[in-house]
Amino acid sequence: MSCVAAANAAPDAGRDASAIRAEAMAHARAVVDLCRLAGQPQLAGRFLDGDASLDEIRATLLAARAEAGPEITPHHPQPGRSTVARPWGDVIARTFRTKG
Repeated sequence: MSCVAAANAAPDAGRDASAIRAEAMAHARAVVDLCRLAGQPQLAGRFLDGDASLDEIRATLLAARAEAGPEITPHHPQPGRSTVARPWGDVIARTFRTKG
């Protein structure tokens, strides 16, 4: 039984209200912590409203992180002059301009 379902169950279900509340708060803290660690704190409310398990939340956050990761390209820079490289003559001329 999930934390939210347990909190909404009848009080005579075998657990007292303080234990149910403590479990629900621990679950909420864990959800918020997971979302903050993943850099997605705005998702915590949606996960709590949806009564998602911690394993589901971890999987969702991990998938979102994998999709947002940088694209790794297998290409290496080729040897030779770069298109942005400037000849040494231009660099020296700019550095040691005559003043006056």
